[in-house]
Amino acid sequence: MKRLACLALGAVLVCTVAGCVKITEEILVMPDGSGKLVYTFAMNPEFGGMGGEAKDPFDELMNSDPAEFEKNSAGIVAMGRPERAELGGWKGVRITFYFEDINKVRLSEDDGKKEKMKFSFKKDGDGYAFEVVDNQMGEAGGSEKEPPDEETKKQMEEMFQKMMAGFDYRASVKLPGKVKAVEGYTAKDGRTASISVGEKDVKNQKDFKKLGSRKATCGASEMTDAEVADFKKELEKAKAGWPTLKDEMKKNAEKKKGEEKKDNP
Repeated sequence: MKRLACLALGAVLVCTVAGCVKITEEILVMPDGSGKLVYTFAMNPEFGGMGGEAKDPFDELMNSDPAEFEKNSAGIVAMGRPERAELGGWKGVRITFYFEDINKVRLSEDDGKKEKMKFSFKKDGDGYAFEVVDNQMGEAGGSEKEPPDEETKKQMEEMFQKMMAGFDYRASVKLPGKVKAVEGYTAKDGRTASISVGEKDVKNQKDFKKLGSRKATCGASEMTDAEVADFKKELEKAKAGWPTLKDEMKKNAEKKKGEEKKDNP
């Protein structure tokens, strides 16, 4: 669960740098700072099995203990039931995480000791200012140390390009009002700011460092009372169903662990 949860939450880990995933990250922020994060990720079947049979991300997630994710996150009040998904022909999973205050959302590693992602949302005049800081993007950039010689540098670049085959990362945030300015994001349309990064956009590991922070500001809220009310209902429904889903996943994880122990005494 830990590895999959990190990928699902936009965490660009070693697997992502290896080009073995396609990710979409969609964030919705309401005027009061509540909202949801919808993550869809698909794994390249050539990498998914790590040398063995490729694994289905949906099955892996549903057979994982949610306690591992909870150790490395804060501010997430519920997770919606995962759905099977497909990106570019690769099998994947779509997960929706809900929060009541995005400023409290933190994604970490090592049982919360190493912060990976954090968010900021605050009033800015009549509108709002949003920021996401993704420390994992910087780490994905690797070491600043240059290769010892040109031949080694060339080999490393060629290897990197092969590993990036199929890589696709798309992130967006939908704010309460019309987006006025962006930084880090490359496009804005109405209330949405977005960025799309493919294998052709990442020539080397250092290019990831440019994606570590994204900002967007918007004008006054254009959301109707009905839209706000509908989301509140969705949020409450997710919170009510989360304990049952957690229990189901925990039981699946225990069953899988028992089967693995039986097969590998």
